[in-house]
Amino acid sequence: MRDMNIAFMMKNCWSLINEPNKLWVRVIKAKYGCTNEIIPVVTKKSSMSNLWQGICAAWDWFRPNIRWKVGNGRKLGFWIDNWLPGLGAIINHALVFIPPIEMSKCVHEYVSDQGEWEIDHICELVPSNVWQSIISSIIPTDSAGADSVLWGPAADGVFSVLSAFEVSSQISTLDRKPIFKVIWRWKGPERTRAFLWRVAHESLMTNSTRVHRGIALEANCPACNHDNEDTWHVLLHCNFAQQVWSNFLAFVRARDFSNSDIQTWLLHHLSRNHSTNEKRSTIFATTIDCLWHRRNRLVFQNTAISSEQLVVEINARVRVMSGNCGSALEGFIPTMSNPSCFGPVHLSTTSS
Repeated sequence: MRDMNIAFMMKNCWSLINEPNKLWVRVIKAKYGCTNEIIPVVTKKSSMSNLWQGICAAWDWFRPNIRWKVGNGRKLGFWIDNWLPGLGAIINHALVFIPPIEMSKCVHEYVSDQGEWEIDHICELVPSNVWQSIISSIIPTDSAGADSVLWGPAADGVFSVLSAFEVSSQISTLDRKPIFKVIWRWKGPERTRAFLWRVAHESLMTNSTRVHRGIALEANCPACNHDNEDTWHVLLHCNFAQQVWSNFLAFVRARDFSNSDIQTWLLHHLSRNHSTNEKRSTIFATTIDCLWHRRNRLVFQNTAISSEQLVVEINARVRVMSGNCGSALEGFIPTMSNPSCFGPVHLSTTSS
């Protein structure tokens, strides 16, 4: 799904170049200062729409896959643009430092008045194979019309969502982090799996995120009044979360994650190599899901439950997921018959 979303965003990137008269293209280019060049300037802004965020994310994958069809050579940077078939930008093959006066030249500036290549003075700056490619390439002429942009992955140079999907799939396969494969294979409710995905992307709507997006004024934690409620805080560092996790220390192995990131933390607890690890991953995923829902009940319903009550809720959900087998997780999660496993209640927010 992510690869397909990127492919459709690449289509929007293509429209920025090849459909400049579309209303939405004109509006967004003006809003984000893309300049009037054929290849627009696409950069992230401190405040931007979801559409522009998507375009910026896809642009890094889209930009290297466009190439030029040489016309009159007046828009093509000789050194920096991808106009030589199969070689990419010539600057990537340079043998020595290229003087700024050369770097700024367009392709047509290397053509003589007689319509021949005039590149003898740079023959020592590039390898012989690049030199030969230039010599054998089509010489730009004014009669050939303006330079135009082509889509590199397609033989005919025409953009298609299918070819963009193939590009994004290849790149994301190399770039995909192991946590997402672990989440995809995690055995549990689809709703919880979707929640784990959001945690991995740190996209939970915490107060810190709400302040960053301009929809809240304070980032304080509603449970302990800590001054910055982010994903780490809600699921691990909050005093309330620590009370809940204290009931699972014998099962969820202790580890210092102060210098780690969210994805490393998830990967450590969700990875499973044998049945015990699978049980632990079930408890871990259920616990952080319950912590988040308890937080939302406190914020939006003004309803606070104690850490003991939440542990009971986790207990019940895990037993349902394990097929109601009372002995399946015996020794791993606390039960009502073992009240000593519950700690004291210390909530800074109480129900009304």
